[in-house]
Amino acid sequence: MKNIFIFFAFCAAAFFPGCGNDIMQPSEPRDIAKERAYLVQTAKDAYVYGFPLVMMDVTKRQMTNPLPETENVPPNRLSHSRLFGDDKFKDFIRPDADMFYSFAWLDLSKEPMLFEIPDTGDRYAFFTALNAWGDVFASDGKRTAGTMALKIAFTGPGWEGELPGGFSEYRSATNLVWWIGRIQVNGKRDGETAVRKIQDEMKLYPLSAYGNKYAAPKGRVDETLPVKAPLEQVMSMSISDFFGIMNRLMVNNPPYEEDAQIMDKMLDLGVAPGMRFDASIFDFDTQEAIKEIPKWFGEYMESLRNEGMDEGWVYRYGLGNYGSDHILRAKTAYFGVGANLDADAVYMYSRADGDGETYDGGKKYILHFEKDGIPSVGAFWSVSMYNADGFFVKNPLNRFSVGSKDDIKFNKDGSLDIYIQKDNPGKDRQSNWLPSPNGEFKMVFGCYWPKETLLEGGWKVPAVKRQLK
Repeated sequence: MKNIFIFFAFCAAAFFPGCGNDIMQPSEPRDIAKERAYLVQTAKDAYVYGFPLVMMDVTKRQMTNPLPETENVPPNRLSHSRLFGDDKFKDFIRPDADMFYSFAWLDLSKEPMLFEIPDTGDRYAFFTALNAWGDVFASDGKRTAGTMALKIAFTGPGWEGELPGGFSEYRSATNLVWWIGRIQVNGKRDGETAVRKIQDEMKLYPLSAYGNKYAAPKGRVDETLPVKAPLEQVMSMSISDFFGIMNRLMVNNPPYEEDAQIMDKMLDLGVAPGMRFDASIFDFDTQEAIKEIPKWFGEYMESLRNEGMDEGWVYRYGLGNYGSDHILRAKTAYFGVGANLDADAVYMYSRADGDGETYDGGKKYILHFEKDGIPSVGAFWSVSMYNADGFFVKNPLNRFSVGSKDDIKFNKDGSLDIYIQKDNPGKDRQSNWLPSPNGEFKMVFGCYWPKETLLEGGWKVPAVKRQLK
């Protein structure tokens, strides 16, 4: 990396151009505008690079603050989402009517954490672990290991030692880990009985508690933490606060070795593990430009919202394993904090029909699949309905998604029609009815355990068309 002494000497010269003139004259005139442009672009690159790390930390702090009015639990403790997604569910946007979730935020700085997960039966389930940068480094479940019981040990980057027999080790590149379990649920009653039983039998404990009685930590409420959504918190941070937090987080959650090039550039800003970012070392115009980077980033991300759209559906592939694609990593963190691997599940989003018109609950639509256009999946597929705010809406059937797990009816030629409208399309079509709310709505098409044809881009969700009659 570049010598930090040279860097600070360069900055001092920028502020005090007469200083040192008697000692050494520059061989060429300095291009102040070019230097400023370089620093501002480097700051933008650093912001994009660090955004997933800061978002992950802010999300963790909020989700592990055990406020009485929430079901939050502290790090190194399991929590479960047990409420079947319906119109009363308002905990987070775009809830899932097909899966029950379990969560745990792990702190591996002291010792490994051990998981025991029971046999999940014949249902689809997958359990993923994301490091602090948003990369999935572990994925177990029916796709990879069947439905048998699992014993998993998560270890941190600096840990050395022995694990109990029978545990599979997953070494994280960071000490912060977000573990997410997803288990197929076949309706409200199934969720409240069979799936809840599976969740209750899960165990999480530190290595030091193996073979001993263990009481999970209760945690302590932090009344000073903001209650705003994590994205809003991060986007409202000053650039100095952002880089300060980023520098602190990189100590226990080190950058990857393959990111040495961007780390080398960021050193020119004072952005590196354990360093102190000080914007005052730059000239006024550079400071002002750097202050505007969070605003620039938000506008840039919003410009990417519909990237990958095809006939009204937005596709986002390659999630969970980003390599050197820092923009995709940041984009994923901006729109959803973290994501699973494509091999486990992919989701397509739609706000408009095939003609580009925003969905309107006062109109009728149809989603038609040709016989050879049915999604190829190892588990199931579904299409879910949300209002403009991203929540389920009450309807006569209490149906919030429809798909291959349901008793849908195919046409005589093997094709399939999903009827998307506010009013019941009639008894003969009711099995294929996805009720829509009043006003604007959105949909998500989920494919669980997608096959190669789908992952390789050879399959697309058909355009949703408006029915004229």
